[in-house]
Amino acid sequence: MPTLYNFVGIVMPFQPDWSDGVTERMEWMTDVVRARGSAEQRIIVRDTPRLSLDFNFLLKGNQAALLDNLMWRNAWRRFYTPYWPLASALDADALSGSSTISLDTTDRHFRQGGLLVLTDGEGSKVEPRYSEALNPSSISVSFPLSVTWPAGTIVIPAGEAVLQGGFETKSEYATANLMRSKMGFDFDPAANPILMSTGTVAATYRSVEILLAEPNWASKGSYDLKHYMKTVDFGTGPISVPDTDIVGENPYARQPVEMHTYEWFLKGRSAITSFRQFAMRRKGRAVSFWCPSWKSDFELLATVANGASAFTTKFNYAPQPIEGKQDIIIFFKNGSHYARRITGITDNEDWTQLVSVDTPFPFGFTVNDVFKICYLNWARLGSDTVEIQWEHPTFAKGKMTVAFIPET
Repeated sequence: MPTLYNFVGIVMPFQPDWSDGVTERMEWMTDVVRARGSAEQRIIVRDTPRLSLDFNFLLKGNQAALLDNLMWRNAWRRFYTPYWPLASALDADALSGSSTISLDTTDRHFRQGGLLVLTDGEGSKVEPRYSEALNPSSISVSFPLSVTWPAGTIVIPAGEAVLQGGFETKSEYATANLMRSKMGFDFDPAANPILMSTGTVAATYRSVEILLAEPNWASKGSYDLKHYMKTVDFGTGPISVPDTDIVGENPYARQPVEMHTYEWFLKGRSAITSFRQFAMRRKGRAVSFWCPSWKSDFELLATVANGASAFTTKFNYAPQPIEGKQDIIIFFKNGSHYARRITGITDNEDWTQLVSVDTPFPFGFTVNDVFKICYLNWARLGSDTVEIQWEHPTFAKGKMTVAFIPET
């Protein structure tokens, strides 16, 4: 019969309380060394991300007692923990004695030789198995099933994980038989790992990937500028900036790092998978990409003719092209986009300016054709941690910090 103690070890059997969400974290490790002239050297310390899940359980009756005793006896052990954001479900009954189960495996990250768990989600029935063969609509498992599992049964990839925070658990009882428990699990990258795919690049500029998914403006993004110059103040006398002379010789050293924190609303498994794959291709702070500012940095004033290599905008005190402020992307209302490098900005002295670009436009367009014109920034992630906040198995919010840096 299915049990918590099986041939693989102890299985964490309960489904999270989705009303509180499930937080998925992917954490890389990168050393970033910045030279005085703003160039960066990035050293990958952890190539594969550490994965973790934080969630709450809301349990009643015997479920609460079961978790209470499980933690009392075994909190320090390794648990075979379902990776709940990747859950799928049986399409048809899986009969006792069968070695094949029918389910949709798309974007679920099952892997050959990896562990999966069949569960009722309530802790009363779990059955772990290793997968031997994967197909888009079925999985062959290592041993015949011991019981019949009905259609709709939850099937999830699982990995070996330990409790966060020194095996500490936090629980509270609302009544004598209703318990809420908060837990976090760190998945071991070397033991039955959950392997995430990197996918393929959808669009590039100058042979480097562009991030084209616009953030969710309903969530206010933060924007910080970080200058690497320092002040020296001894408490008496003048306040000095010792790098001023060196900076005067190297304009790139004056450039701050722009730190932006964005959120994306991800609806459907495909959108969630695309976000995760983009993060996987970044390897934390290691791999650069192009990122629009997502702001309306230039306001077009006049029609642009077919073959033109300049356009007129409102004057906005934009600097002459310099690394970090020399590329733009024009988003059109029909969903298309064009990226160009600025070659010069001319002040027309009438509160307009002429922006010249390196490559002529292959078609003409009007002011009404344009959605917005943004700076296109050379970027990397500003943190080695990427979060996905799951509200439901089919929609989530993705969160990343992006650093705009001089092109290196």
